[in-house]
Amino acid sequence: MASRIRLLCYIGSLDAGGAERQALTILRHLDRTRFEPLLLLARKQGALLDEVPDDVVVESCTDPEAAPRTGKLARWQRMRRFARILHERCIDVVYDRTYLATLDAAGACWLRPTPRLSAAVADPAVQFAMYARFPQWLWRRYSRWAYQSAKVVLANSEGLRRQMIDFWRLPPEKVVLQPNAIDFERIDRLAVEPAPALLGRRFRILTVGRIDDDKGHADFLAALDELVHHRGVTDLVWQIVGTGPGESALRFRVQELRLGEYVQFLGVVANPFPLYKAADVFVLPSRTEGMPNVLIEALACGTPVISTDCESGPHEILEDGRYGTLVPVRQPAALADAVVALREKLNDARKRAEGGSRSVRERFEARSVVRQLEELIQRVFSRDPEGSALRGDNVKAERSPLGRG
Repeated sequence: MASRIRLLCYIGSLDAGGAERQALTILRHLDRTRFEPLLLLARKQGALLDEVPDDVVVESCTDPEAAPRTGKLARWQRMRRFARILHERCIDVVYDRTYLATLDAAGACWLRPTPRLSAAVADPAVQFAMYARFPQWLWRRYSRWAYQSAKVVLANSEGLRRQMIDFWRLPPEKVVLQPNAIDFERIDRLAVEPAPALLGRRFRILTVGRIDDDKGHADFLAALDELVHHRGVTDLVWQIVGTGPGESALRFRVQELRLGEYVQFLGVVANPFPLYKAADVFVLPSRTEGMPNVLIEALACGTPVISTDCESGPHEILEDGRYGTLVPVRQPAALADAVVALREKLNDARKRAEGGSRSVRERFEARSVVRQLEELIQRVFSRDPEGSALRGDNVKAERSPLGRG
């Protein structure tokens, strides 16, 4: 029997986020007769560490024998440790997920040449603006090289694929659509557990995700203020699962608007699926998205959904509004209108959600999506001559991180 491909999956940490859960889903479903997976983290931390499959070795870029560094030296230290692990573990292929992980992986695979697949999960313009350091021209050049030097760049939605091509000036044939993998059997198993009870019958509105500006919590809070204080809709509660850098400001604003009795901050919830099932509507108020897993999960639970129509992601999942309501980004009044309209025709919304559940289960089922990824990894490893789009042989780009890109 041919030896297995030694695949290293790299991500920053295992905090409770969509990208992290995707990495774990892929690790669970990889065919062990073909692949030997290893997980490398920039920081060995996070609430999801206990969910790593037992047969997957977990390494860290934090070298226990090296003094900790900060700033640019910290990134260089991670890259050197990363490259050493590539050598010591005889890694055949690297799969990195998220923008910052790609920057680390590119440098490490330059130090120890290793073919690489880089998965993009969010709007590149937003990511660059959030993380770029001085001088920005150098950061942009390095970032572009990081994606150009990958054999394949994976985008989880068609909208994100176009964004990656345009923003980083990548050859279209290098950027491949690779949907998110969702473990629906796991969702169904966990969703039957009891959800926390509410005092009295209130219309449950649920949002799940990291609390920061891009996720649009402030926009829905403004919509909630409109509903409660201006339209007299008071028999509702907004349940927020997740945490993040914007939580303190959001909590302050909730109190400032006198909405404390209408908002529940639930923090990180190990099993959010009973909350999906119990919700009357799931709301995704994001300003930008790649391919939001939470929207797929809500539909999988048969929950009606309202989502902002980001440049990529939601309209593809909802098939342009067939399976849920789409509203413009950054428009609280439109969110408020959508909640009122959905309540008036709740049975119709539930029927649309049932259709959406069937649709996402066909398109995002973990086993079939991971099989597609496995074929890409195999072709990168084999350097399939028929897959020139997957070879990414950009000699100038691979010679130097600062070469022209």
